[in-house]
Amino acid sequence: MYQKYMEIGDPTEYTQAVVLLGSWDHWVTLTASDWFGEVVGKWRAELKVKMESDRWMEANETATNQSGTPTGMSATRWLAERYGVQPKPKRGRPSKAEKKAALNEYVEDQELTKEDAERLGL
Repeated sequence: MYQKYMEIGDPTEYTQAVVLLGSWDHWVTLTASDWFGEVVGKWRAELKVKMESDRWMEANETATNQSGTPTGMSATRWLAERYGVQPKPKRGRPSKAEKKAALNEYVEDQELTKEDAERLGL
């Protein structure tokens, strides 16, 4: 059943329901059960990864075989955006509340340092 499920590869699971069990209602009833729901949950996760892998392979093949063409460039860009290192978003100016919190923290730090120095006789 697992092999057929993966072979069909329909993320809506309608085709699997009809092919494997003969009806959608039977599939819904079966997947609602605890024991099978857990198993099919793993299948769903694996199918999702498999489909992502298939998209990557197809885009990589297109980028390689059609290098320099608009289609190849689009595939390369898609691969880079999806799987490349994402730059961290640049941070803007700190808000007034952040400035005030940082100042309060600094003042408390200075007071603690002053108290420690007095206690040590410095």
